[in-house]
Amino acid sequence: MAATFAAMLNLAMRIERERHLGARAYERAPEWTGYANGTRPKTIDTPAGRLSLKLPKSRGGNLVRRRRTWRPMKARTSRDTIKDRRSIHDRPAEIEDRRQAGHWEADLVICRKARPVLVLHERKTRVTLATRLTGKTAAETIAAMTAVFRHLAPGLRSLITFDNNTAFARQGLLGDLFSMTTWFCDACASWQKGGVENANGRLRRWILRSLDLDIISDADLQDAVITLNTTPRKCLGFVTPL
Repeated sequence: MAATFAAMLNLAMRIERERHLGARAYERAPEWTGYANGTRPKTIDTPAGRLSLKLPKSRGGNLVRRRRTWRPMKARTSRDTIKDRRSIHDRPAEIEDRRQAGHWEADLVICRKARPVLVLHERKTRVTLATRLTGKTAAETIAAMTAVFRHLAPGLRSLITFDNNTAFARQGLLGDLFSMTTWFCDACASWQKGGVENANGRLRRWILRSLDLDIISDADLQDAVITLNTTPRKCLGFVTPL
């Protein structure tokens, strides 16, 4: 297309130059005579073949005579799909000292072509729990969390912190069932729940990113979790979480 318009421009310039210099009609190429006589040819013969001189509408060939008709615009969907979301900045400051048990952090560990693993980490004791999910939907995630917290004493399940993954969109059920307060990190700020991120890194010693989790059993996964919870920690005075 660009070569066509360049050829047209060169042709028009040569016609104007010959018109001012008084060139004879027989000295002009046949496809030029149309311009010299005041008419406009529809095609140009080139070594590459015959090219059309019809301009597209976007370049002024046949301008639209009237404006476009009005069309209703679709409403933009909200990016925040988590209802009743509480920011981590509103979380009480005394939670940061890790003196009280029952403060949890949650995250998903994903491997290649496999179901995700839900990881729950208790901030004070550093106890880590993990269970394999059937999918990444909010319904499947909340079902796994309620199954875990149902077996804990009320004093060991007071609040939990998430990231902005839509798998945690139904977090309100934790408040309805167990009176747990839920908090959410800022976007792209997973370091604000560093406890579970550290636990994920430790679990990666057994659950590699390239691992297909479907080839290992739930018992193998729980063996890795038990090994993690029975490893002495420097932050605990070289005592194990369990």
